Amino acid sequence: EEFWANKVSNERNKSIFDDDFKDLINGMLKEDPSQRLTIEDFKRSSWYNGPTLTPQELKVDMEKIMEKINFKKYLQKSKSFEST
Repeated sequence: EEFWANKVSNERNKSIFDDDFKDLINGMLKEDPSQRLTIEDFKRSSWYNGPTLTPQELKVDMEKIMEKINFKKYLQKSKSFEST
């Protein structure tokens, strides 16, 4: 949980990773190999079998992400310009 606590996406501290994804990754990375998920376990997981975005939904989501990235880059440039 400590690892996942540091992985956040927004100012409200909401994780960008859902519990199904975290369970899957944690299961794949267990220290004891005999405890790790198999390919069959992976394919039966809730995350693997969960909902997916349509191509249009993915496009909209990616455009929003790119807008945020570009805005953050703009702000960083503005701050560095102001300090010179």
